Amino acid sequence: MFGQIAGYQIKPGKWPEFDRAFTKTVLPILHRQRGFLEEIRMASDTMADRNVKNANRMEAITIWVEEKDLREYEEAFGTQVKQTLAPFLQSEPQIVDYSFVERSSATPRVAGAS
Repeated sequence: MFGQIAGYQIKPGKWPEFDRAFTKTVLPILHRQRGFLEEIRMASDTMADRNVKNANRMEAITIWVEEKDLREYEEAFGTQVKQTLAPFLQSEPQIVDYSFVERSSATPRVAGAS
């Protein structure tokens, strides 16, 4: 497996538009790609009362079967995705690629359960 983390610095007050563009445009493209397994979005904890509409930073983690699957997606749709999100960003996204090392999962614990 192969992963990529894209870090987005969002303009103040532009979270709703960014989130809408990501959800309505980027996710459908990702879900149609060969080798795409999963996407996880995490917003910064700097938002007041964890009110997502005030978030200023988001990391999008994508997991792929193989690096070539990610590269095919980037070649086919990278420019479109950048153009879609650019109006809401303060700077270029920071992209870091990762080779898969290990996966660890845990069963969620319920409060009060032993």
